[in-house]
Amino acid sequence: MRAGELVAARLSGEITIAKVLEVEASRVRILLRQKKEARIPAERIVLATGIIVSHDDDVDRFKAEAEALTGSVDVEELWEVVRDESTALTLEDLAELSWGQGAEASQRVALLLQLDRETLYFVNEKGVYTPRSESAVEEIKTRREREARNAHDATALVDALTEGQLPPEMTPHQQILLRDVRGFAVHGDNYTRGPAVKSLLNGVQRATGDIQQLAFDLLVDAGVFSPDEPLELEREGIPEEFPEAAITEARAVDDTHALADENRVDLTSESTVTIDDAGTEDRDDALSLEVDGAGVYRVGIHITDAGTLISPGSALDVEADRRMATLYLPERKVPMLPSEVSTSKGSLQEGQPRIALSLLV
Repeated sequence: MRAGELVAARLSGEITIAKVLEVEASRVRILLRQKKEARIPAERIVLATGIIVSHDDDVDRFKAEAEALTGSVDVEELWEVVRDESTALTLEDLAELSWGQGAEASQRVALLLQLDRETLYFVNEKGVYTPRSESAVEEIKTRREREARNAHDATALVDALTEGQLPPEMTPHQQILLRDVRGFAVHGDNYTRGPAVKSLLNGVQRATGDIQQLAFDLLVDAGVFSPDEPLELEREGIPEEFPEAAITEARAVDDTHALADENRVDLTSESTVTIDDAGTEDRDDALSLEVDGAGVYRVGIHITDAGTLISPGSALDVEADRRMATLYLPERKVPMLPSEVSTSKGSLQEGQPRIALSLLV
């Protein structure tokens, strides 16, 4: 390798054609194009063509010639010829198979460019090429096809979200992506796949520079979220739905034995009122007021004893312990117990005997 020689060098992961300007002990100064130079380690030179040029524009001319020849290089055909061979091959070996003996420099560079761009069939280790096995090629093909499908699915999902809708038929990959967008909208940078969602939504043109807010807005527009979606529930891990086991137990709740307990006092004669609106179904407390003959008032505070209806350690007990209380939000309610308990045996409904904890003062 000497000054003026055309070489193929690896820069930023790609092969480029350059002219050697100066050879140093361990580095080479090269001309990439007119007035564009670089100083690189000598090992970055992957092929010396042996062609000496005097004009700088010869670099672009040779590059164009080599690029024009890349269309004549069939890497798969080369692989078909040598795939059963166990020995590694040099670029010269493959050039001879492709172009015959005495391949020109532009042909060798064209082959080098194609081998570098199409890595499906050969493994390149420091300029020595080993053909992949047929099974390895098929595995890579399958992976690339899957990646291409996933990329298409991602683009289609983002396009649909940008238009305020979801794809008509969600693919499994789109469902995963939508779950990730939702997770990022809820948890922001605390979401494990947050960086992937940011990359996915990075090209969406919206006024806000807040990607988390963008994710939320897109989901609202698509009908996945309501404008007042209570994200705090998901952030705190509070589910709105009950486990099936808890629902099954709630449906089987029976207060017959508790109502018949002789240790309980029958206060059904008390006139009680609950402070609720007409649509309330889970009435969990009530008041009563009596005046005796001496004009003394007795106030009764009655709280539904739903805990007695639930077996300790049961699925219903575990779920109630996890929730601790009923949450009242502007647009919805997240009950502590399933409606089969909270609006039935555990609710102080008019005309229905219920077990309660009462304080008379």
